[in-house]
Amino acid sequence: MNDELAGVRARLALLEERVAAQEAELIELRQGAQVEAAQPAEPAVIDTDDEGAHLGRRNLLRAAAIAAAGAAASVASARPSAAQNGDPVIAGGTTNATAPTVLRAPHVPTETFVVTDDPNYLPQLPPLDFPSTLLSAYATTDGRNGVSAIGGTYGLIAGGGLASLLLQQNDTDPFQDDRLHREGEVLFRDGVLYACVQSGVPGSWRRIASPFGMSHFVPLTTPQRLYDSRVAGGRINAGNTRHIDLPLFTDDAPRATLINLTVTDTTGPGFLAAVPSDGPDVPTTSSINWFGPNQIIANTTVVRLGPDFDIKIYMGGSGSTHFVIDQIAWLE
Repeated sequence: MNDELAGVRARLALLEERVAAQEAELIELRQGAQVEAAQPAEPAVIDTDDEGAHLGRRNLLRAAAIAAAGAAASVASARPSAAQNGDPVIAGGTTNATAPTVLRAPHVPTETFVVTDDPNYLPQLPPLDFPSTLLSAYATTDGRNGVSAIGGTYGLIAGGGLASLLLQQNDTDPFQDDRLHREGEVLFRDGVLYACVQSGVPGSWRRIASPFGMSHFVPLTTPQRLYDSRVAGGRINAGNTRHIDLPLFTDDAPRATLINLTVTDTTGPGFLAAVPSDGPDVPTTSSINWFGPNQIIANTTVVRLGPDFDIKIYMGGSGSTHFVIDQIAWLE
């Protein structure tokens, strides 16, 4: 209430100055009109101390007081009028400024200026060896953003003496979360920087930086037997293709797999090509080659995964063979 009264008094003082200036301007106009009319009588001078002037000024000031009181009441009712240059910034209202507005604040160990929807929030002390913050925004309501920045050229420009941006640790596991994530989200978790490249629940995520580099090599604790044509499927003949589904032995979204490809009980010379499921129908490269019957040969190769985390095996040459696929690692 004291703050509102102080604001009313300040506005009354400002209005009184404006009324005095308007009275002076009115006197000049009246005097000028009398001169132009060439009245023989001496120019009439309005004495601002006479009763009429006092009454007029009192009425003006009374009207100003009523207007100021109305402004104070509108503050209380969350419907303030717009502020102008030189006026205090009104919470819940609009400030029509045509000049820069600067808020200078002394250095304090806590946060200086805070915007939050938490009615019980108190300025926080930063962690040890962490600098204090000049401007902070906290949104505690689920589904509400802290800061939104949209620009005609750049949405946000950030620079710092130590670094331009600091991302806080996020507890969300992007591959296990059950909430909707949108394309373009970025989060930092356990030393790894993730980016959402496709919206969904939880969406499609990619590592964009980690201690392991851009691609994260994830070796399996024990190699996994993915396929054995001697158990299911039978021999593959030259010119044929066989699709292989890969069970995921990782919680992340892999981009490629490291496999050991073995041919056994071969007939005639030939080769196998391991390619993504969306790769060419007739590959121009090979993953393993043999030159005669009854051979057992193994080779290790990296294969990019198809859209459904699957690959295909193509046989070229002549004859046929059994083949075995063992998975050794993922590349994420």
